[in-house]
Formats: sequence, structure tokens, C-alpha cells
Amino acid sequence: MSDAPDTVLFHEAQRFRDPFLWAAIVGVTAVVTGTIAWMITRQVVQGRPFGPEALSNSALLTMGIVVAAMNLFYVLRYAVSVLQTEVTHGGLFVRYWPRQRKVRQIDLSGVTQVRPVAYQPYLHYGGRGWKRQRRATAYTVGGRRGVRLDYGNGAHVLLGTGDAEGLAAAIEAALARARGGKDESA
Repeated sequence: MSDAPDTVLFHEAQRFRDPFLWAAIVGVTAVVTGTIAWMITRQVVQGRPFGPEALSNSALLTMGIVVAAMNLFYVLRYAVSVLQTEVTHGGLFVRYWPRQRKVRQIDLSGVTQVRPVAYQPYLHYGGRGWKRQRRATAYTVGGRRGVRLDYGNGAHVLLGTGDAEGLAAAIEAALARARGGKDESA
């Protein structure tokens, strides 16, 4: 994932797999699409205008096409999203595809603490995915465990992962190497 040929200490690719999230996405999509289909069927096929000041048939069909396209985009966005995390001796690299096309290197200079944490994505960061707040950035797609990097300026980065202890150990090894310390993994 990173451009530099370096020893990979940790690599993980995560997708949205939470059944409750998928149930909500599919449920909302089905209700919205079903409602629009019912409106179109009633007005265009059966000839009964929908409401006292009904839209024209062409406007209703256009609205149906737009809503269907938006719903398809919404579902596909979650279906193809991948959070890739990689730690090498050269640093920490993250990409939340397709929102981030380029791999981003997380700055490890200034990190004061690396620790596995439990978190609540909706309460602490406003949801899943790539979330940025004033002093925090979070990359999450599933679960409630991650690694938090605290910086001396009060900012932090949270990386959701299925292996919080392994990711934290890999980041610590990369930090030790960057600081000129001994590397225990080599």
C-alpha cells in the first residue's frame, strides 16, 4: 500500500460488515424506493393523480429516477468502501477508499501515546467512515475497538481495527525505529 519498499509490520483491509448497519441501509432504501414506485404506479400507470396538486408525469418520473440513482449511489458507497491500514518501518499509512484515492501517511512525529481503546463511533465521532473534527480524526468501519494516537498539541487520531493490540504494537515499533531506538520486530 505504501510507495516505499519496506518491511510491513501490520496490514489490514476492512469493509462494512455490520448486519445492523446493512439492515438500516437496505431498509431505508427499500422504503424510499418503494414509496416513489407506488407514487409513480398510482399516477402514471393507474391515472390517479397523487395529491391535490400532483406533479406532472414527467416530473414524477424524473424525481423517481433521481431518487433511485441517489439510493443506488448510497448503497454502493458502503458496498465498495474499504479502510486500509498499513504500518511499515517508514510509517503509518491509511486509505479510506473510495473517499480517499491516495494513500495518506499519518504523521507520527509528536505522538505522545499509542493505546488500544474501546470507542462508540456514533457518540464519539458522529458515525463510521472517515470523520474529522476540530482536534480529532477517526477512521472506522466496524467494531468498537481501535488504536488512539495522542499528540502533544491535544489532537488525536483513532484507527478502528479488528486487532487493536497488534496495530498498537506495530505503531510502537515504527515509532521506536523513527526515534532511533531498537527495533524488536527485525
